[in-house]
Amino acid sequence: MGNVTSPNPLPLVLLTVGRVAGLLFFSYAAVVGIGVVFAEQLKPLRIEAWAALDRLLGADSDGHIVVCGIGDEGYAIAGEALDNGRNVVTIDRHRTGRIADLEARGAVVLTDDATREGVLTDRARLHRAADVFVTTGSDGTNGDIVELINRWAAADPPVRTIDITARIADKRLRQAIHTETTTTENVHLRSYDVASATARELLTAHPVDDIQHPDQRIHVWLVGWTSFSQAVLEQLLNLMHYPEDIDRNVTIAASDPEQVQQDIAALSPGVNPEWWDESSMRAFVRGLIPDVEVCSLPTSDIELLSNRNSLYDDLQPQDRLTIIADDVAGESLRGLLSTWAPKLDDLTRTLELDAQLAYRSTPDRDWTPSTSAIETVAYAPFGDGCSIASVRGQERDQVARRLALVYHIVYEDDPLTAFPWRDSVPVETDPEIDDVLEWLASLSAPECERHATAVWRDLAEYKRESNRYAADHAAVKRRMATVLGDPAGDKATTVRALAESEHRRWCAEKILTGWEPLPDEATERWEENGEETLRDQRYHPDILPVETLRETMDGEWDKDVDQVNSILTYPAFFEVKSSHDM
Repeated sequence: MGNVTSPNPLPLVLLTVGRVAGLLFFSYAAVVGIGVVFAEQLKPLRIEAWAALDRLLGADSDGHIVVCGIGDEGYAIAGEALDNGRNVVTIDRHRTGRIADLEARGAVVLTDDATREGVLTDRARLHRAADVFVTTGSDGTNGDIVELINRWAAADPPVRTIDITARIADKRLRQAIHTETTTTENVHLRSYDVASATARELLTAHPVDDIQHPDQRIHVWLVGWTSFSQAVLEQLLNLMHYPEDIDRNVTIAASDPEQVQQDIAALSPGVNPEWWDESSMRAFVRGLIPDVEVCSLPTSDIELLSNRNSLYDDLQPQDRLTIIADDVAGESLRGLLSTWAPKLDDLTRTLELDAQLAYRSTPDRDWTPSTSAIETVAYAPFGDGCSIASVRGQERDQVARRLALVYHIVYEDDPLTAFPWRDSVPVETDPEIDDVLEWLASLSAPECERHATAVWRDLAEYKRESNRYAADHAAVKRRMATVLGDPAGDKATTVRALAESEHRRWCAEKILTGWEPLPDEATERWEENGEETLRDQRYHPDILPVETLRETMDGEWDKDVDQVNSILTYPAFFEVKSSHDM
């Protein structure tokens, strides 16, 4: 008989192991998958638990914070809120290391699209939220998110007020969104633009017009042409309005001068005197807007350092010179300033200039231009970096809110409607501005801020912007009052000169935002019942030379005089106070 061999057990063992491993892997994958899905489902319940826990403990819940878009700003805002003990929900389509960090610190992270129906309202529990920060890098996306919240709130008004802070750079979009949300109950919208906010912070901290005498000329050089440069120029065109004898000009040095000219024209065609038909208006605008020259940024070192450079032609001894340098590429800016610094130092010493150089800081490098004669200052977004207060403009808009409060009480027909606590506002018919300021000065800072916020919340965005320009110019008037002094003790002469500069500033603001003088044929319509309609079309009867204003517009000149007197008489009321001082 032949031998019978035993079957090889190895294949059977391997088969069994494979089956078991497959079963274990499938089970693990199922458990993980279920866990992931279950974890996602638990996130809204966790948000609900925040409110439930507050109710259980008898605490007054502040509501959670929702941050849509975790870029530089969103990450800074969410991190600050977590550090302050607030509950935070983040929404972003991508999961990044920053989002993982926020999740590890306690945030509820939703990897989703905030513009999609149900993400904000259901998953992020919008009805429980107190604040929503919309900080994606796209104006369109941010506008869609705000519109979604507004539609939701209009259909079913939330019990608590939801404060929305949205990054919107486009002015027309910002205006439209503010208009749409104005009438929605319990929705309060703030908007911000990083470039404009940074420009305002920089020019407030380092004014271009800190001169010592009226003969000192004011020069500003903008080096490079970026969104920030454009924002600085726009601020300068609204700020550089001084008594007539003070000389001022702006020079832009850019690699593409033609593009700069196009961008300036797009800002407002009215800044070009030739745009106007009437010769009197052309002459008025020619003296109204600061001179702006555009030249090519030198590409070679020899051109940059040579005395033949046209940038240096207009400088005279003891001029005030401010250089603001910006470039999309940080290394290019560093190379330019390193090469240029010795020449700038030499010019400053030789001409005894009062000079300062502001440049964009590089977060990853501790570098400063090597200068000894010219003062240097680095700037970052929002001045000192992004924070909840900076995107909300809490300090930046402080004076504007107060100015809006004063104007509201003095000039509105029924000012008390803005204040639920109207009995505490001692306002008579046609109150004098001094009486209003004396009363406001007697209030504590929190009480004054409460009244100012009540007015500011209901103010149209274009009116908020107008108050910002007027408030920023209050500091200019105080500096100019020091420069002019009181000739022979005559304060009225200084007040008159500053009131004239205020009217010119206001006219420039209107022209820069697309307004025109009211046509003669529309005067009767304005005076009867068409003022609101004509304002909506951006016509105003006061856009005219100050001499004409004094002669023809009864009472309007007095408003400029009253404003200047108020700024000089109550300087503390019109000064920005940090939150540490309040």
